Amino acid sequence: VPLTSLPGEKIRPALSPDGTRVTFSWDRGEGHDLYVKNTATDAALLLARGGSFSAWSPDGLFIAFIRRFIDEQGDRHAAVSIVPAQGGSTRQLWIAPERLVDVGLDWSPDGGHVVVSARSDFGMPRRLLLIATAGGERRWLSNPPADSVGDNLPTFSPSGDSIAFVRETELGRRIH
Repeated sequence: VPLTSLPGEKIRPALSPDGTRVTFSWDRGEGHDLYVKNTATDAALLLARGGSFSAWSPDGLFIAFIRRFIDEQGDRHAAVSIVPAQGGSTRQLWIAPERLVDVGLDWSPDGGHVVVSARSDFGMPRRLLLIATAGGERRWLSNPPADSVGDNLPTFSPSGDSIAFVRETELGRRIH
């Protein structure tokens, strides 16, 4: 069943825990921005410019996402951020140079953490970074081989005691 008939490219959908709403990254001709909409209508609410890779909090009240932006000096950054599902002020959990933040994030079932695919430094493989939603403390969870592309697309198990992810041994070759 199509969730929207809105024009333009729509990618990376994420259903709310109760299945009544969906977030997605929508390019209306000026780059991808993060939107939320009720699954029964086409009216969409802009949540964040430059937003993508969204994940719902377990209670459905907030959305974690990756936002890419250019600062006043022209430097490109990415932020792991949280925004209320009904719209409002965005809270940044972590900001890094754009090339360090990569593909995918998920919210833990207990609501206490977000996991994201990121690099600890330029030229290093992607790793899984656990970020506390209250306080923003960070901890690296994975350590892929240095000659690999690394780890991406993390997903918490329903119990929250493990995380599934994709490890790319070389560009285009994946271990699931």
